Parts: sequence; C-alpha cells; structure tokens
Amino acid sequence: MGASTPGASTPGASTPGASTPGAYTPGAYTPEELVGDDEISNTYAFEDKTPAEGENLYRLKMIDQDESFAYSKMNSVYFELEIVAYPNPVNDLLTLKWSALQTVQIFNSSGKMVYENSEKMSTIDISKLSAGVYIFKLIGNDGSCVLRKIVKK
Repeated sequence: MGASTPGASTPGASTPGASTPGAYTPGAYTPEELVGDDEISNTYAFEDKTPAEGENLYRLKMIDQDESFAYSKMNSVYFELEIVAYPNPVNDLLTLKWSALQTVQIFNSSGKMVYENSEKMSTIDISKLSAGVYIFKLIGNDGSCVLRKIVKK
C-alpha cells in the first residue's frame, strides 16, 4: 500500500484532507480495514476543522505502489454545532452565542428576509417583529450556514 488520503464530505460531496500516519483516533478506521496488497498495515487520523452540521461522511482513498487505488468503507459522523439561541419563545431580546458567527438573517413564515446584521453582537432586538414563527439563518466565518426556528411571542 502506498499512500492513503482521507476525504470528508457531506452526503454527495467529497473534500480531500490531511492525514497523520501512525496516529489512531478511536472510532476511526481500524488497522484491519487499511491492509492493502502488500499486507502492510497503517493507521491514520484526520480532524475535520469545519464539519457541516448534520451528517458528514468520511472515507480513505488508498493508493497502491502500482498506482491502482481503492476506497475504504464510508464512516458517518453526525455533528450538531454548538449554537445557543435563547430564550425561545422570545419577547424582545434574543441572545445568540456562537463563536464563529458572522451574519444573522431572519426570515418570516413567507420566506421574506425581515432582518440582517453582520456586526458582532450577542443580542438582537426583535421587539418590532410581529408574533409568529421565524427562521434564523446564521452564517459562520467560514461560510457555513445553520438554520434555527424561533418563536416570537
């Protein structure tokens, strides 16, 4: 077995990453899964620094010395990003806590954007919004997007 390259993806996409030969992360690929034609076993570790919220799929591309290759089985890991929005339901002030927050957009139940702000802030005054259900689109520094539902009293 020549080299192995881990890949990370949300379902249907593939993004190559970096590996550290000789390191092993519990729950990652077992040495038995990485044995190639020449019966040399290697272990690898990979840290996805920007996982998407929800299911993320990972696999290795194993390249032999003759340049033939095979893919390992897919490993699925579910991530729920640490984003706090409270209180919910909210009267006037909504508190948001997410270290990577760059932009907040609020959409009403018709899909119309009723609020947008790109300034660093931890509270949003939504007292002028009518009572109802709103979708908050939180955009991170890396461009990742997370949607949250908030009820305005």
